[in-house]
Amino acid sequence: MSRALVASFLALNVVLIAVRRDLSIREDGISSYLVGDLRWLGVLSFILLSAGGALLAVAVRSSWEPLRAGLSVLLFVYSSGVLLAGLTHPDSVAQVGAFPAFAAIPVATLVSSTRLRILWFVVIAASFVAWPILHFGAGERLTVLLELAWLLWLGLKRAMP
Repeated sequence: MSRALVASFLALNVVLIAVRRDLSIREDGISSYLVGDLRWLGVLSFILLSAGGALLAVAVRSSWEPLRAGLSVLLFVYSSGVLLAGLTHPDSVAQVGAFPAFAAIPVATLVSSTRLRILWFVVIAASFVAWPILHFGAGERLTVLLELAWLLWLGLKRAMP
């Protein structure tokens, strides 16, 4: 279920890119979908992503031994930050929720007990460096896409026996 919710965020954002032609995927951030026409769809996408992250946090907590508590906490921080960011105006001080959401995933990759944790960390951390090169909107989308890929990958690892 967590994977479906995370994938729903991605699908809804693809729809928003197609229908919100007034916004540039290169210049405007994802939170720009939280204002104007179809605001409700943008908010819904953030709520679904937050729920997916929370469900994954619960699944990780109940199944991983050594670092499960820390990873679970980081996933809850991510989920809470996504929810806060999705329920506030992009220009709001409360948009500070986006920072812990973005930062929690790279740290969570390192805390995970997977063999690929360093690779995931390097790839996601490097995407932050690309923001000025790609422009804000495209850089942010690259980072979000990589973080979503990690969440989906983590969810698949949890589903495997």
